[in-house]
Amino acid sequence: MSVNEAVGQTVGTSEQCQFLNVPQVARRLGMSASKVRRNIRQGLIPAYDLSWGTGRPTYGVKPADLEQLLAKNCHRVEVAK
Repeated sequence: MSVNEAVGQTVGTSEQCQFLNVPQVARRLGMSASKVRRNIRQGLIPAYDLSWGTGRPTYGVKPADLEQLLAKNCHRVEVAK
């Protein structure tokens, strides 16, 4: 599943405990929560919509997806040196 396909998909509550919320992702990435949300909307951070159709998206990020993203970006920095 591509990053863009992940955004907007609704996931059941039984799976919510497997996700990081936006503030948790922001702390791990060292950026603001608003920047994390913007990156999710732009498809730069893979996320799932956990809002259950309440109108405003509640994003969840799988820890494995975040780790993969971090590893991929760290590799790019090393290659660019």
